[in-house]
Amino acid sequence: MDSNSPTDELFAFCACKASEALKLARFQNTPSQSPPLLTMTFSLLHFSLFLFQQPPTARRRAACSGVCRLLWRGLLAGLIGAGALGASAAEPPTFLTGPAFRRGAAQQVKIAWRNAPLRDALGSLEAQTRLAIWLDRRIDPGQTIDFNAENEPIEQLLPRLAKPIGAAAIVLDSVFYVGPAETAAALPGVLQERKRELRRLPAEVQRKFAIKTASQWPDLTSPRELLDALQAKRRIRINNAKDVPHDLWAGRSLPPLGLVDQLQLILAGFNATFRFADDGKQIIITPSRKLGADEPAAKK
Repeated sequence: MDSNSPTDELFAFCACKASEALKLARFQNTPSQSPPLLTMTFSLLHFSLFLFQQPPTARRRAACSGVCRLLWRGLLAGLIGAGALGASAAEPPTFLTGPAFRRGAAQQVKIAWRNAPLRDALGSLEAQTRLAIWLDRRIDPGQTIDFNAENEPIEQLLPRLAKPIGAAAIVLDSVFYVGPAETAAALPGVLQERKRELRRLPAEVQRKFAIKTASQWPDLTSPRELLDALQAKRRIRINNAKDVPHDLWAGRSLPPLGLVDQLQLILAGFNATFRFADDGKQIIITPSRKLGADEPAAKK
């Protein structure tokens, strides 16, 4: 068989994607913990590889080519959407939510940080308190801070910590948001507007988007990938997700949130919000001057 034949090229494509899929699967602790989608996809990939080893026909090559490409797209979207891609093999943290979050926000902590990188400091506080803290992408996570707190409630501590670095801290559902003061001041009102719009949609759509789901992603995930994952998980189309500027984010987990809160957290760092269209079947990202005007994420 000619080494440059279409069959060889298709076989190489399938082998490459199977290898990439196996690398993604490293985030699972054991094969038995793989989600059904992952197990099924691997089985079909192996079957396609077997077909490639049989005497080639034009129909078999075309069929296997289509199957492999569709399987890879479904596998990637399913893994991210289902939260199978984690920052590590460890179980995601169990964050406090609802009334437990409010009680946790009032708990007092003692802190003595010296020359501590901001991201590490907030990560340590998250782990200690089980309260999710979202750091806006415009706040430098590598800057170092000196900070002391002596038996101070988290809900008072975070705003005090944020002010010297040109930021503010507010509560959004079961997440502390730390970001530019202008954005932090506007976010609650923007979220109220989106939720009012959601209440105007058909009841079935309201129920679907009100369901709270947790999320988790590894290092070097782009905002566009997070939006793709939301589309797959929520079964909705975000028309202009490609207009969100490219960026790479650190891996993290978030507690269960409704669609409006999930989407707005991602878009806030780009001074953007969104609107529903087609009775909630589609979402259109729009710039928001209320959140800031320096880096619009989408065209009007």
